[in-house]
Amino acid sequence: MEPHPLTLHDELNNPIDTTETSYKLTRLPSIRPADELPAEEFLYLVQLVREAISQKILPECIAQGSSGSYFCTDPKRKKVGVFKPKNEEPYGHLNPKWMKWLHRNLFPCCFGRSCLIPNLGYISEAGASLIDRRLQMGLVPRTEVIRLSSTSFHYSKKDIAAANRPDKQVPLPLKIGSFQLFLHKYQNASTFLEQNPWPLECALDGIGLSKPRSPTIVLQNDEETRLLIDGGATDIWTPELQMEFRLQLEKLVIFDYLIRNTDRGLDNWMIQYNPFTVDVEPEVNPFDSSILPKSTKEINIAAIDHGLAFPHKHPDNWRSYPYGWLSLPQSLINRPFSPSIRAYFLPLLSSARWWQQTIYDMRKLFEIDEDFNEDMFQAQMAVLKGQGWNIVESLKQPEEGPIELCNRTPAIVWDEILDPASSPTLPSPPPDSADQTKLVEQGADPSNFDWPDPFSEQWVAFNKVTPNRRVRKRLKKLSKKAWFRSC
Repeated sequence: MEPHPLTLHDELNNPIDTTETSYKLTRLPSIRPADELPAEEFLYLVQLVREAISQKILPECIAQGSSGSYFCTDPKRKKVGVFKPKNEEPYGHLNPKWMKWLHRNLFPCCFGRSCLIPNLGYISEAGASLIDRRLQMGLVPRTEVIRLSSTSFHYSKKDIAAANRPDKQVPLPLKIGSFQLFLHKYQNASTFLEQNPWPLECALDGIGLSKPRSPTIVLQNDEETRLLIDGGATDIWTPELQMEFRLQLEKLVIFDYLIRNTDRGLDNWMIQYNPFTVDVEPEVNPFDSSILPKSTKEINIAAIDHGLAFPHKHPDNWRSYPYGWLSLPQSLINRPFSPSIRAYFLPLLSSARWWQQTIYDMRKLFEIDEDFNEDMFQAQMAVLKGQGWNIVESLKQPEEGPIELCNRTPAIVWDEILDPASSPTLPSPPPDSADQTKLVEQGADPSNFDWPDPFSEQWVAFNKVTPNRRVRKRLKKLSKKAWFRSC
């Protein structure tokens, strides 16, 4: 069936598929979305921002970060979103941060990340939101590509002079960029966990869940670890809340690993804690009802800042960009994935149809960029599918968790059908997994089934393959273009 994308932007003639996945998924852990908003309401908020700008209520530049980003408000001056223009990104020629200008022009060899495509952060932000919706995770506040114009943005002297011309004023040009919904009542994870340290003696050990294993290769930041566990447990960490937080964290792990986020610290994912009890529906409770009560305190995780995701190749060994959550306490991060997480993601990421629709949606989004290149996009999707391959293989093993997943050999999946005569080990076409999915929904252990390979007709390479000649040529051209614009 041909996909039918929903066009969100009148100013952009490129459709973005915002329809939710049509698959009937297994029971999802009791996790509520960070800010789930339909497309129509999202467009309404964008219109409120434009109305506020017309009333001289201008977006406010955010001092933090390496690119130009702005808090946008509605006419009542309430923050509703964050706008990040393309030409104000670190490689953008209108980046307002002087430190980044110095880095780019005086120390170009130390600037940027070789595994990422320059000036594609705004598409990456929207792509992360799209993947989040495709997986129905509810981690990323809705993010779309829009166009805005405001005198508080950074423009060239030529554009400013034309706009201030007394005889014939020319409106400031619209800037294309990502617009992400603003999160209210959330805290940085580092701040929240410093105020509410994770207990040294994890209460999850006493309710039948797996205990932490002996330490393996894991990133440890002494200062961050001390802040997270020093002072002992606070009274908020009930066994139920620990279980809920662990489930949400495992979702964040899978999400970051899938999009190969190269910029996940403890300061760009958020936590919202509701100290009041909320009802938990029995059908979304992934564990036995005798373990969890019918009401529990609510805790939510949200993920932001995804402009440095979707690389076209795996990072080099000398600069691997590890995930910040690897520095969390061992009793939290060094455990196997929960049964409910495995039961939810295995059928989804093993579906060839899910991958086909997802790549279709991603292509429609990435084609919005004027510098879109097919070879670069294929390289990015090869890494994305390689990450998905590793996730599926890890979830098949009941003893593996986030540590083992991150220690897996990086893989890429190219859309190249091999000749069976020259590749005798080529897997056979995947069987229908509908019956297996039904059994998992009924409570069967997902590791007991032989899940189909969604990339059975594609080439999976377990190494860090460098981009082909056309990809390298395109990267060189983009780098030169960004450099000349900045001069």
